Amino acid sequence: MLLDAGEVWHLLDQRFNIPATHLEQATFNRANLNRYNTIIMVGGRYNEINKDKLKEWVQGGGTLILTEEAMQWAAQAGISQVGFKRTKSAIDSTGKVSYADLDQVTGAQRMNGAIFSADVDLTHPLAYGYHQKTVSLFKANSVFMEKGKNPYAVPFVYGSKPLQSGWLSQQNYATLKNSAAVIVNTVGSGRVINIADNPNFRAFWLGGTKLFMNAVFFGRTIDAASGRSEE
Repeated sequence: MLLDAGEVWHLLDQRFNIPATHLEQATFNRANLNRYNTIIMVGGRYNEINKDKLKEWVQGGGTLILTEEAMQWAAQAGISQVGFKRTKSAIDSTGKVSYADLDQVTGAQRMNGAIFSADVDLTHPLAYGYHQKTVSLFKANSVFMEKGKNPYAVPFVYGSKPLQSGWLSQQNYATLKNSAAVIVNTVGSGRVINIADNPNFRAFWLGGTKLFMNAVFFGRTIDAASGRSEE
């Protein structure tokens, strides 16, 4: 979490000269959130945060940007409406496995980093500045979002053959295919922008910079209807 937060700070402060407030989880609950129009939560768990306070802030018109595992926390907390795909077990249907295969079976399921292409809706505010219909994103986690039923809420999608470089298990690849890279939720008067990956990876991965900055600058301009969940 600290590394991801540092990457966001570097992008905003060092590259764009935009000051940003850093709130520790212990500080968040007593902070006046009305001072902010955008809150960014990088990958990690936020069990110390008052989830009702955060949800009320979003409903009042705030823009909440979530990356990686923070999306799962927010969904469990009832702040966003995102479903997740589960990767099938690497163990066959007989359940037989030898101790010698332990590292191969469990270790192979770790997502240590690979590059994937996502199909982009160039008309969406989160795609401002992109001119190609695909963008390369770096993924180093096992968080896979369902696309959902509202196509307007999914401006970045992984297709049927997204792998560009790197390695991942067959099980993870099958789950990643045709999953959502970005989903926008409308929550009250606010927006929750769910980004499955780390668009600012180590301050050198530039493919997601426009996506991230568009979320910061244009998140509040996204049409409310486009982000409503359809049952």
